[in-house]
Amino acid sequence: MIPRARGANKQGESWLTYSGVVLGVAGLYLGAMDQQAVFNRVYLHLTAQGAKSRTGIPGVSDGCAYRGDGGLQCAVGCLIKDEHFDPWWNQRSVCNPFVNRALEQSLGCVLTDDDHLFLGSLQSVHDNYPVVVWPARLAVFASARSLNIPEI
Repeated sequence: MIPRARGANKQGESWLTYSGVVLGVAGLYLGAMDQQAVFNRVYLHLTAQGAKSRTGIPGVSDGCAYRGDGGLQCAVGCLIKDEHFDPWWNQRSVCNPFVNRALEQSLGCVLTDDDHLFLGSLQSVHDNYPVVVWPARLAVFASARSLNIPEI
């Protein structure tokens, strides 16, 4: 769990912090993550891409990556806007504070613990299953979450 605090400054603007670092004021974060919209985006991205996002960095071997060789992106990497991404985050958890902040800025929301589980599970489909079974694994995920499979 990531430490968070909320409050307001003297001007009445709300703020959010992680370990005492102010990340944003009112207007930056728009509310809850829309899990159906995120699932649609990830499902369409992964099925169109049809390949795992991996790094070819020496010493990291063939690990999955948010952004990998040839411009490929994993299930979570496709959600992070270019202006919020740092290659240093490859191989780090979706709960990493820097990855979390980039996701919140890119998605326009504050991520909850349930959102982290949701995103981590999507990431697991990319990282732990062969590409050929992604549609079936994503269908199981969607069914368990009462989500709809988007039309391709």
